[in-house]
Amino acid sequence: MNVSAAKVILTEEDILSIAKDYLKIEGLDIENINIQEIITVSGTYKKKINTAFEIKLGLGSIKNNIINLKIFDLKIYKLKVIKSVKNIAVKKILENFVSYGINVNGDNINIDLNLAVKLIPYFNLKLTRIETLPNALKIEAENIKYEKEKKFPHIDKKKNPLILNGYHKFRKKILHKVPSKYEKIVEYGMLVPDIIVLFWRLLKDKRVSLKVKIILTALTAYLASPIDILPDFIPFVGKIDDISIAFFALNIIIDEIPEKIIMDNWQGEENIVSITKEAVNYITEILGGKNVSKILEQIRNIFKSHPINNCEN
Repeated sequence: MNVSAAKVILTEEDILSIAKDYLKIEGLDIENINIQEIITVSGTYKKKINTAFEIKLGLGSIKNNIINLKIFDLKIYKLKVIKSVKNIAVKKILENFVSYGINVNGDNINIDLNLAVKLIPYFNLKLTRIETLPNALKIEAENIKYEKEKKFPHIDKKKNPLILNGYHKFRKKILHKVPSKYEKIVEYGMLVPDIIVLFWRLLKDKRVSLKVKIILTALTAYLASPIDILPDFIPFVGKIDDISIAFFALNIIIDEIPEKIIMDNWQGEENIVSITKEAVNYITEILGGKNVSKILEQIRNIFKSHPINNCEN
């Protein structure tokens, strides 16, 4: 059966039901969709650990069956992600979805329906227009074909070169633009979202003492809305306050918590304890004594109201 064109209104409940029934992406659980002028999607994504997220999106253009979305806000574990690491966080979350037609470019998400539509059962179609309504989407499509025996494509994530190379291309592109002196800053910066998650997980770990949890609370709040204390002197990377403070602060936390607890809560494959020591030495060398003093002073200010030595276990 073929239909030349059609218009349909899908409510939030309709879209959520479709996502849960047919969007079979390993580890992804979409729990809620709110549609106004801005579309808010929340849920969890599990890759080693469950990561709660909330993302606010704006609809852009549709051209050649490609939907363009704008990322306005991202929260992980209910914490607003700082602008300097938001793009990296989104890139990491979506890097496994390249084969589903989902690509990230800065604050923009492009969904190639020529590929994504293959995952929709029974129908093939071309979207021509999407409009947001209160709690619903108005969708216009053409060339709608009903195929009862439509087969789902097999997507081998481990072998798909787009998945293997998507994130590495992003990393390579940034590194190509950054002076070689600062390349490692990019590498360390890509770990900051994971460090924020680490702080949050340590807050919930019963093995971590109250005194350390008080410090973790202050650090997490700071990283959610940092104050700029260093000049914007690294081309294409920008201010590195959040990167520097994340690693210097984590270095202090590592001295207060057994390494096993740190590694139990770390979601990455890297040894974050060793990397933190390397990062502190590298950042110290790059920034110089004067700027490192500013970083340490800022950390002292964060700790000042709840000093570790004055807190009880």
